[in-house]
Amino acid sequence: MSEKNFDRWKDDLIPALESKAEEWQLLGYDRVSVEDVWQCVTVKWQKELKKGELTEPLRVHRLIGDVFSLKATEYMNWLTIEAYKGPDYFQEENQEPFRLEDFNVEEFTNK
Repeated sequence: MSEKNFDRWKDDLIPALESKAEEWQLLGYDRVSVEDVWQCVTVKWQKELKKGELTEPLRVHRLIGDVFSLKATEYMNWLTIEAYKGPDYFQEENQEPFRLEDFNVEEFTNK
């Protein structure tokens, strides 16, 4: 099963996803969205799938239970990992890595 197969369950799980997003918003996580909850739970399912803990056929009650049992700490951990995976805004495109040999010390000392 791939992530695309999880997408077929999304419409059925929208009420549970909305409920979980509202719960976290009440706890002070104002920016959480339904899509964030969906991405977080699908990452969890992918991990379980690799370990062999998630087996087919999937039942909707099992998936809804997973959504409702998600903890805010799991969401924050997922969010942190996603932030680390994000693009490096400090690296310019097509920029080669800095090499000490290319640094001209005389250029700075002669001024």
